[in-house]
Amino acid sequence: MINFTDISNSSLTERGGNTTTGNPMMQQPGVLQYFNYIFLPVVTIVGVTGNIFTIIVMRSKRFSNTTSSLSLIALAISDTIFLVIQPFHKAFVTQFFGVDIRAFSDVLCKLYFIILKSSKMMSSWFVVGLCVERFIAVWFPLKAKLIVTKRTVIVMISVIVMVIATFNGFWSYAYTSTNGVCVHDGYNHNSTQEVQLFGGMLLAGLAWYSLIPIPVLVILTTLIIWKLTIQIRARKSMTTKSNDDVHIKITVMLIGINISFILLVCPVSIFQFVAFQKKSHGHGNQHEWLKVLKEFSQGLEQFNYGINFFLYVLTSQQFRDAFVGLFRKSLPRDTFTSSKNKTKKSTISR
Repeated sequence: MINFTDISNSSLTERGGNTTTGNPMMQQPGVLQYFNYIFLPVVTIVGVTGNIFTIIVMRSKRFSNTTSSLSLIALAISDTIFLVIQPFHKAFVTQFFGVDIRAFSDVLCKLYFIILKSSKMMSSWFVVGLCVERFIAVWFPLKAKLIVTKRTVIVMISVIVMVIATFNGFWSYAYTSTNGVCVHDGYNHNSTQEVQLFGGMLLAGLAWYSLIPIPVLVILTTLIIWKLTIQIRARKSMTTKSNDDVHIKITVMLIGINISFILLVCPVSIFQFVAFQKKSHGHGNQHEWLKVLKEFSQGLEQFNYGINFFLYVLTSQQFRDAFVGLFRKSLPRDTFTSSKNKTKKSTISR
């Protein structure tokens, strides 16, 4: 059984520049630090760009009528928010600016962690919402249009946003600026009641983020793949194409999101739980191996929020066509007419 009173003996979060004190390995940039200097900016820029393209494509005529487009837009927005603000949680970013920008005031510090944690949790539940939607569409195709409508999706997104924002709002009592550093464990470590309260909030936050969504995704994705396999085999024997082929293609695209989320978020969830059990949370000197696990798992987590666009491109012909169509529309018509005239002239001369 977890004893929450032991939590006060260790730091539960990265404390900006303080993470480098008293640790020779962290004082000098090592392989992990140099890797972060390259990996973090690249994933942030590429991921944000991909998410913007996803929003544009989902608002196109081809996808705007689908209920999945609303959830995918919400997912792209939450992923973008995380990618943009998460770097300020890194120690080397604080060292680069020479100050923890989040610590300018307690209000800014609280707002930062509320937005950071909410964006992560919302992304998790938007993926769950997409999975539930596809599960209904695959297993109950005749009732899907009655159950899954744009109104129900909007209500689902609104409930997710309100519940998660409220939860992190209550948790903000522990977010504070201390000695020029923004931390989210600024509670009274000498109070048993506050220690137990923070420990309970920490486990509840982990449950909201991954401990509940991942098992749900594993079960529903397995059932979707099994049912989809049966449907694809049945359609091979049909000579004419069915309208359900479109839904199958969309489902295959969304399955990629589910699988990538499970594979890329599982390691950071395991790290957080193991670090919680070890009472050092990956920042104590007595658990050096947790530091490596922390950097590796957080890198995979960052990668998860920037990879969805490329999964759509790889798994969906419809998405590729709509994406390429964006650039075709942006080009002037003269380029196409001139190219056509050139081809005609070349054929005539031959």
